[in-house]
Amino acid sequence: MYQSSSVTSKLIDGAGWDRILQWLIETEAKTEDEVMKDSTSWGNYSDDTFTNTTGLITTGQFNETKANNIYDLAGNVQEWTTEIDLDRNVMYIRGGSFNNIKGWLKPAYERFSNYDSYNTFEDGGFRVALYL
Repeated sequence: MYQSSSVTSKLIDGAGWDRILQWLIETEAKTEDEVMKDSTSWGNYSDDTFTNTTGLITTGQFNETKANNIYDLAGNVQEWTTEIDLDRNVMYIRGGSFNNIKGWLKPAYERFSNYDSYNTFEDGGFRVALYL
């Protein structure tokens, strides 16, 4: 993605995603339940109570979607990672999206493999990991 003599970036991998979520729990920015089971209190999902919208929001628009100064790990868009299951020939996305509702909730921790990497979808995106 981007590389110079002092900075490198890449698509975030599953270990990086998991480490961020663990850090949120360790620093008490979020509880284990908020990360692993129900992320609606801090994510843009179709039935959230803070945005009063029913779709994609601009990153950084609502402080409620922030944890330790990282926006949109829960909800808004499902994010591609470098995780892959070679046996099933699928790549993984993380984080849930604005299309998810209670009962079909996708918390920040959960992995999904129901999309092929060559398809596009309205609630998909990616997160770049930056190494300084």
